[in-house]
Amino acid sequence: MALVTISACKKKTEAPQLPKPTADFTYTGADAKAPATVVFANASINADKYLWEFGDGDTSTAKNPSHAYQSGGDFTVKLTATGPGGSHSVSKTLNILPAPTICSIQSISLTAMPFADQNGAGWDLFDGPDVCYKITNTAGDVLLDGSSARFDNTAAGNLPRNWTLSPAYTISPINTDRTIQILDYDLLDPSDLIGSVSFNPNFYRGTYPSTVILTGKDVTLKLNLAWQ
Repeated sequence: MALVTISACKKKTEAPQLPKPTADFTYTGADAKAPATVVFANASINADKYLWEFGDGDTSTAKNPSHAYQSGGDFTVKLTATGPGGSHSVSKTLNILPAPTICSIQSISLTAMPFADQNGAGWDLFDGPDVCYKITNTAGDVLLDGSSARFDNTAAGNLPRNWTLSPAYTISPINTDRTIQILDYDLLDPSDLIGSVSFNPNFYRGTYPSTVILTGKDVTLKLNLAWQ
Protein backbone atom coordinates (compact mmCIF):
# COMPACT_ATOMS: atom_id res chain seq x y z
CA MET A 1 0.00 0.00 0.00
CA ALA A 2 1.43 3.41 -0.92
CA LEU A 3 1.31 6.17 1.62
CA VAL A 4 0.50 9.65 0.34
CA THR A 5 1.79 12.54 2.44
CA ILE A 6 0.02 15.84 2.07
CA SER A 7 1.88 18.86 3.41
CA ALA A 8 0.02 22.07 4.13
CA CYS A 9 1.56 25.32 2.82
CA LYS A 10 1.41 28.24 5.22
CA LYS A 11 0.49 31.53 3.60
CA LYS A 12 3.14 34.19 4.21
CA THR A 13 1.75 37.11 6.20
CA GLU A 14 2.79 40.54 4.84
CA ALA A 15 3.68 43.30 7.33
CA PRO A 16 1.18 46.16 7.23
CA GLN A 17 2.40 49.24 5.38
CA LEU A 18 3.07 52.17 7.67
CA PRO A 19 1.55 55.51 6.65
CA LYS A 20 3.98 57.76 4.83
CA PRO A 21 4.61 61.23 6.27
CA THR A 22 3.62 64.41 4.51
CA ALA A 23 5.63 67.52 5.32
CA ASP A 24 3.92 70.92 5.38
CA PHE A 25 4.15 74.19 7.30
CA THR A 26 2.97 77.78 7.48
CA TYR A 27 4.80 80.84 8.79
CA THR A 28 4.27 84.38 10.05
CA GLY A 29 6.66 87.32 10.37
CA ALA A 30 8.08 87.46 6.84
CA ASP A 31 7.98 90.56 4.61
CA ALA A 32 9.36 92.58 7.54
CA LYS A 33 12.54 94.66 7.78
CA ALA A 34 15.64 92.84 9.00
CA PRO A 35 16.39 91.72 11.59
CA ALA A 36 13.06 89.86 11.56
CA THR A 37 11.89 86.80 13.47
CA VAL A 38 9.77 84.32 11.53
CA VAL A 39 7.60 81.83 13.44
CA PHE A 40 6.96 78.46 11.80
CA ALA A 41 3.88 76.28 12.41
CA ASN A 42 4.39 72.62 11.57
CA ALA A 43 1.46 71.05 9.67
CA SER A 44 3.13 67.70 8.89
CA ILE A 45 1.32 64.39 9.41
CA ASN A 46 2.54 60.86 10.20
CA ALA A 47 5.92 62.20 11.41
CA ASP A 48 7.71 62.48 14.72
CA LYS A 49 11.08 63.93 13.70
CA TYR A 50 11.74 67.18 11.86
CA LEU A 51 14.67 68.93 10.22
CA TRP A 52 14.33 72.57 9.28
CA GLU A 53 16.78 74.29 6.94
CA PHE A 54 16.15 78.03 7.05
CA GLY A 55 18.00 79.02 3.89
CA ASP A 56 20.68 81.08 5.63
CA GLY A 57 22.82 78.18 6.87
CA ASP A 58 20.98 77.63 10.17
CA THR A 59 18.92 74.55 11.02
CA SER A 60 16.59 73.29 13.75
CA THR A 61 15.04 70.00 14.86
CA ALA A 62 12.25 71.62 16.89
CA LYS A 63 8.68 70.87 15.87
CA ASN A 64 7.57 74.52 15.71
CA PRO A 65 10.69 76.71 15.65
CA SER A 66 11.18 80.43 15.25
CA HIS A 67 14.15 81.89 13.44
CA ALA A 68 15.72 85.35 13.34
CA TYR A 69 16.91 86.51 9.94
CA GLN A 70 19.65 89.12 10.32
CA SER A 71 19.68 90.43 6.75
CA GLY A 72 17.27 90.98 3.91
CA GLY A 73 16.75 88.65 0.97
CA ASP A 74 14.83 85.65 -0.33
CA PHE A 75 15.28 82.50 1.76
CA THR A 76 14.14 79.01 0.79
CA VAL A 77 13.03 77.09 3.88
CA LYS A 78 13.03 73.29 3.66
CA LEU A 79 11.25 71.02 6.14
CA THR A 80 11.97 67.29 6.15
CA ALA A 81 9.46 65.27 8.17
CA THR A 82 10.39 61.71 9.17
CA GLY A 83 8.22 58.98 10.67
CA PRO A 84 7.96 55.18 10.79
CA GLY A 85 6.73 55.20 7.18
CA GLY A 86 9.67 57.16 5.72
CA SER A 87 10.55 60.79 5.01
CA HIS A 88 9.06 63.62 3.00
CA SER A 89 10.29 67.17 2.33
CA VAL A 90 8.67 70.43 1.33
CA SER A 91 10.26 73.82 0.54
CA LYS A 92 8.84 77.34 0.60
CA THR A 93 10.48 80.70 -0.13
CA LEU A 94 10.00 83.74 2.11
CA ASN A 95 11.24 87.30 1.86
CA ILE A 96 12.88 89.55 4.44
CA LEU A 97 13.19 93.25 3.60
CA PRO A 98 16.58 94.98 3.88
CA ALA A 99 17.41 96.67 7.16
CA PRO A 100 16.93 100.47 7.09
CA THR A 101 20.05 102.61 6.92
CA ILE A 102 18.34 105.96 7.53
CA CYS A 103 16.04 107.19 10.30
CA SER A 104 14.23 110.47 9.66
CA ILE A 105 12.69 112.62 12.39
CA GLN A 106 9.49 113.97 10.85
CA SER A 107 8.25 115.96 13.82
CA ILE A 108 8.96 116.73 17.48
CA SER A 109 6.28 117.22 20.11
CA LEU A 110 7.06 118.66 23.54
CA THR A 111 4.57 117.01 25.91
CA ALA A 112 6.03 117.76 29.37
CA MET A 113 8.54 120.22 30.84
CA PRO A 114 9.24 122.07 34.09
CA PHE A 115 8.10 125.67 34.27
CA ALA A 116 10.70 126.61 36.87
CA ASP A 117 14.45 126.09 36.99
CA GLN A 118 16.37 124.20 39.67
CA ASN A 119 16.18 127.29 41.89
CA GLY A 120 12.41 127.51 41.56
CA ALA A 121 12.56 130.59 39.37
CA GLY A 122 10.68 130.94 36.09
CA TRP A 123 12.63 130.73 32.87
CA ASP A 124 11.59 134.28 31.97
CA LEU A 125 11.22 137.10 34.46
CA PHE A 126 7.95 138.46 33.11
CA ASP A 127 6.25 135.73 31.06
CA GLY A 128 6.40 132.08 30.03
CA PRO A 129 9.42 130.58 28.29
CA ASP A 130 9.87 130.98 24.54
CA VAL A 131 10.46 127.28 23.83
CA CYS A 132 12.54 126.02 20.93
CA TYR A 133 14.59 122.93 20.10
CA LYS A 134 18.09 122.11 18.94
CA ILE A 135 19.58 118.81 17.79
CA THR A 136 23.22 118.25 18.74
CA ASN A 137 25.84 115.52 18.44
CA THR A 138 27.78 113.96 21.32
CA ALA A 139 30.39 116.73 21.08
CA GLY A 140 27.70 119.37 21.63
CA ASP A 141 27.80 120.74 18.09
CA VAL A 142 24.43 122.12 16.96
CA LEU A 143 23.32 120.18 13.88
CA LEU A 144 19.81 121.62 13.60
CA ASP A 145 18.78 124.92 15.19
CA GLY A 146 15.03 125.26 15.65
CA SER A 147 15.11 128.59 17.50
CA SER A 148 13.40 130.36 14.60
CA ALA A 149 10.38 128.07 15.11
CA ARG A 150 10.02 128.91 18.81
CA PHE A 151 6.70 129.21 20.62
CA ASP A 152 6.58 132.36 22.74
CA ASN A 153 5.17 132.64 26.26
CA THR A 154 4.50 128.94 26.73
CA ALA A 155 2.36 127.85 29.68
CA ALA A 156 1.38 124.38 30.87
CA GLY A 157 -1.95 124.70 29.12
CA ASN A 158 -0.18 125.22 25.78
CA LEU A 159 1.39 121.77 25.76
CA PRO A 160 2.00 119.88 23.60
CA ARG A 161 4.09 122.17 21.43
CA ASN A 162 4.56 120.59 18.00
CA TRP A 163 7.30 121.18 15.44
CA THR A 164 7.13 119.71 11.93
CA LEU A 165 10.62 119.35 10.46
CA SER A 166 10.70 120.23 6.77
CA PRO A 167 12.83 118.76 5.41
CA ALA A 168 12.91 115.91 7.90
CA TYR A 169 16.10 115.53 9.92
CA THR A 170 17.90 112.37 8.81
CA ILE A 171 20.24 110.19 10.89
CA SER A 172 22.59 107.78 9.11
CA PRO A 173 24.02 105.38 10.01
CA ILE A 174 21.26 104.52 12.44
CA ASN A 175 23.67 103.63 15.28
CA THR A 176 24.31 107.35 15.81
CA ASP A 177 23.69 109.26 19.04
CA ARG A 178 21.80 112.53 18.96
CA THR A 179 20.60 114.86 21.70
CA ILE A 180 17.42 116.89 21.36
CA GLN A 181 17.44 119.96 23.57
CA ILE A 182 14.50 122.08 24.64
CA LEU A 183 15.48 125.65 25.44
CA ASP A 184 14.03 128.97 26.52
CA TYR A 185 15.12 131.26 23.69
CA ASP A 186 17.01 134.42 24.70
CA LEU A 187 17.93 136.99 22.08
CA LEU A 188 20.93 138.60 23.76
CA ASP A 189 22.00 136.02 26.35
CA PRO A 190 22.64 132.30 25.81
CA SER A 191 19.37 130.41 25.78
CA ASP A 192 18.48 128.56 28.99
CA LEU A 193 18.50 124.77 28.69
CA ILE A 194 15.16 123.52 29.99
CA GLY A 195 15.89 119.84 29.39
CA SER A 196 17.03 117.27 26.85
CA VAL A 197 16.62 113.69 25.67
CA SER A 198 19.04 111.28 24.02
CA PHE A 199 18.07 109.42 20.87
CA ASN A 200 19.84 106.57 19.08
CA PRO A 201 17.76 104.94 16.32
CA ASN A 202 19.68 101.69 16.65
CA PHE A 203 17.88 101.06 19.95
CA TYR A 204 14.73 100.44 17.88
CA ARG A 205 16.39 98.12 15.36
CA GLY A 206 14.03 95.30 14.50
CA THR A 207 10.85 97.13 15.55
CA TYR A 208 11.27 100.40 13.60
CA PRO A 209 8.36 102.27 15.23
CA SER A 210 6.74 105.27 13.59
CA THR A 211 6.44 107.02 16.98
CA VAL A 212 8.64 106.99 20.08
CA ILE A 213 8.20 108.67 23.46
CA LEU A 214 11.44 109.86 25.05
CA THR A 215 11.80 111.08 28.63
CA GLY A 216 15.11 112.59 29.59
CA LYS A 217 16.39 115.42 31.70
CA ASP A 218 13.20 117.19 32.78
CA VAL A 219 11.35 116.92 29.45
CA THR A 220 9.26 114.40 27.53
CA LEU A 221 9.24 114.40 23.74
CA LYS A 222 7.31 112.44 21.12
CA LEU A 223 9.11 111.86 17.82
CA ASN A 224 7.42 110.83 14.59
CA LEU A 225 9.85 108.75 12.55
CA ALA A 226 10.31 107.29 9.09
CA TRP A 227 12.74 104.50 8.20
CA GLN A 228 14.48 103.92 4.88
